[in-house]
Amino acid sequence: NRWFEAQLAHDREAYRFTVVVFHMPPFDRRGSGYEDTTSVLAHQAQLIHAYGVDVVFNGHNHVLA
Repeated sequence: NRWFEAQLAHDREAYRFTVVVFHMPPFDRRGSGYEDTTSVLAHQAQLIHAYGVDVVFNGHNHVLA
Protein backbone atom coordinates (compact mmCIF):
# COMPACT_ATOMS: atom_id res chain seq x y z
CA ASN A 1 0.00 0.00 0.00
CA ARG A 2 2.92 2.37 0.56
CA TRP A 3 3.98 2.02 -3.07
CA PHE A 4 0.43 2.57 -4.33
CA GLU A 5 -0.06 5.67 -2.19
CA ALA A 6 3.33 7.04 -3.27
CA GLN A 7 2.27 6.64 -6.91
CA LEU A 8 -1.03 8.42 -6.30
CA ALA A 9 0.73 11.25 -4.46
CA HIS A 10 3.59 11.68 -6.96
CA ASP A 11 3.56 14.97 -8.87
CA ARG A 12 -0.25 15.26 -8.74
CA GLU A 13 -0.33 18.76 -10.22
CA ALA A 14 1.44 17.61 -13.40
CA TYR A 15 -1.40 15.36 -14.53
CA ARG A 16 -4.88 16.24 -15.70
CA PHE A 17 -6.41 12.84 -14.86
CA THR A 18 -5.54 10.02 -12.50
CA VAL A 19 -6.25 6.55 -13.89
CA VAL A 20 -5.78 3.33 -11.91
CA VAL A 21 -5.66 -0.12 -13.49
CA PHE A 22 -5.48 -3.38 -11.54
CA HIS A 23 -6.65 -6.95 -11.93
CA MET A 24 -9.19 -7.96 -9.29
CA PRO A 25 -12.21 -5.65 -8.92
CA PRO A 26 -13.29 -4.63 -5.42
CA PHE A 27 -16.95 -5.32 -6.26
CA ASP A 28 -18.48 -8.28 -8.07
CA ARG A 29 -21.96 -7.75 -9.48
CA ARG A 30 -22.56 -11.51 -9.54
CA GLY A 31 -22.40 -11.66 -5.74
CA SER A 32 -19.45 -14.05 -5.62
CA GLY A 33 -16.47 -12.07 -4.38
CA TYR A 34 -12.82 -13.02 -4.32
CA GLU A 35 -10.39 -13.47 -1.46
CA ASP A 36 -8.62 -10.20 -2.34
CA THR A 37 -11.86 -8.21 -2.28
CA THR A 38 -11.61 -7.46 1.44
CA SER A 39 -8.05 -6.20 1.08
CA VAL A 40 -8.88 -4.05 -1.94
CA LEU A 41 -11.84 -2.48 -0.14
CA ALA A 42 -9.93 -1.97 3.08
CA HIS A 43 -6.85 -0.40 1.51
CA GLN A 44 -6.81 0.45 -2.18
CA ALA A 45 -10.41 1.68 -2.44
CA GLN A 46 -9.86 4.11 0.41
CA LEU A 47 -6.75 5.52 -1.26
CA ILE A 48 -8.53 5.75 -4.61
CA HIS A 49 -11.24 7.83 -2.97
CA ALA A 50 -8.84 9.94 -0.87
CA TYR A 51 -6.73 10.90 -3.89
CA GLY A 52 -9.71 11.65 -6.12
CA VAL A 53 -8.88 9.09 -8.82
CA ASP A 54 -10.86 9.87 -11.98
CA VAL A 55 -11.32 6.35 -13.33
CA VAL A 56 -10.48 2.76 -12.33
CA PHE A 57 -10.28 -0.15 -14.79
CA ASN A 58 -10.39 -3.79 -13.67
CA GLY A 59 -10.31 -6.85 -15.84
CA HIS A 60 -10.65 -10.12 -13.95
CA ASN A 61 -14.36 -10.85 -14.40
CA HIS A 62 -15.30 -12.58 -17.63
CA VAL A 63 -18.74 -10.96 -17.72
CA LEU A 64 -20.14 -7.66 -18.82
CA ALA A 65 -21.52 -5.63 -15.92
